[in-house]
Amino acid sequence: MPRGTRRIFLKLAVVSLTLVLGACAQQASREQAGSLEADHMLTLDAIFKEYAYDPEEPGQIRWLEDGSGYTTLDTVSEFRDVVLTS
Repeated sequence: MPRGTRRIFLKLAVVSLTLVLGACAQQASREQAGSLEADHMLTLDAIFKEYAYDPEEPGQIRWLEDGSGYTTLDTVSEFRDVVLTS
């Protein structure tokens, strides 16, 4: 096989392999996304019966006397700290 033909063949092989691997990766990511969507589907039962989307309620909040901010009592790594937020 002449040298120029060999280079062209190798380039075509690399391009073909890249396209095939790219298509396989796209298909795998679509399948994975489809299974994740089925696992985490938003339903009325999930919202109103299972309370899956209820926000965490804040702890105790108190305004400072001068109104410049408020304090909250948070649990951080099993320690309770006062946090000033202004």
